[in-house]
Amino acid sequence: MNYNSASNSAARGKSPFVSPQIRTLTEKEKPFAAIAERVLLKRLKRGVIAIIPAFVSYDNKERKLIFSVVVANKIQEGENAHGEISVENLIINANDWDYAIRNAKGNADKINLIKSAPNTHNFFIIGANRVNGYYMATYFEVIATNGNKLKNLLLRGDLLDQSGRTPSL
Repeated sequence: MNYNSASNSAARGKSPFVSPQIRTLTEKEKPFAAIAERVLLKRLKRGVIAIIPAFVSYDNKERKLIFSVVVANKIQEGENAHGEISVENLIINANDWDYAIRNAKGNADKINLIKSAPNTHNFFIIGANRVNGYYMATYFEVIATNGNKLKNLLLRGDLLDQSGRTPSL
């Protein structure tokens, strides 16, 4: 899957996926993509799509990021759907994010992973909750910088870059 379809999510006010694959997957990312593809095809109920570094967790522990059929269905189908998921962009966002928000919305169990889509004003966002020692992805969406959604998101927790430092924006 190379493109995310806009489907009819724009009519419902949701951010449709409209970005082509943003880059080629690395060798490290390819096994995670195979797992995500199996989840989307409903051959797996859930699977690990990334390892989140310890500094992102409020308790400083490295954790697996899990993607499930339930979340995939929520993203792609129904009243709140965003459209077809690009496995490649999901995996790139999960493994090569630009920023992480720790302690999202004041909750130590929530994180957001943010990846800019090259040559656009869009950002991919993965939200996740800590459950039983791992992070469970709860959503994957694209948002534009021309609205307040990204600005509000960045103010909802501890913003970190890939090295664990607070970036100056």
